[in-house]
Amino acid sequence: LRLADWWFAYTGVTLRYLISNGVPPEITTNVQNAIDTDSFAQTARQITPEQSSQLRRELGIGSQSRVGLFCASLYPHKRLPMLIEAGSLVRNSVPDFHLVVVGDGADREKAQAAAARHPWVHYVGPKFGDGRAPYFRIAELVLNPGLVGLGILDAFAVGLPVFTANFPNHGPEIEYLEHGLNGIATP
Repeated sequence: LRLADWWFAYTGVTLRYLISNGVPPEITTNVQNAIDTDSFAQTARQITPEQSSQLRRELGIGSQSRVGLFCASLYPHKRLPMLIEAGSLVRNSVPDFHLVVVGDGADREKAQAAAARHPWVHYVGPKFGDGRAPYFRIAELVLNPGLVGLGILDAFAVGLPVFTANFPNHGPEIEYLEHGLNGIATP
């Protein structure tokens, strides 16, 4: 750690780790790892209520139904089974709850099976760039019980809170979640 001339830390967590391990603070910069979300946020703002209503109809989601969104790669560290189980618990308390799953990866079959088994789960497959925006517009929150990374910025860019679980393998971007303010991290 002390052989580098300069450290660019992703987030404050990384910076604190470096300093606690003897890296002098004067050779560090906290860059707050991020992506440019301006275009995505602008695209989301331009989606009309009529477009959102049309998407809800296509998915089979009522106009007043509550919608949670998972938008990320589908692989084991994302904890898709836990997401479906949590969705079932929510559905028991909120009968008009729907879960929209956007993504692709090794656990695609789990998402497809959940959608086949539960009419309130909607697997739409992979969407990229601004093509994800309509799904964020119909959602009230983003659910990701597993590894949270840069996707947290997409949620915040369109004003959605992020709900996750305390998980030891989150990306450093989890630091952007302020429990009770812009999201929830549960035990």
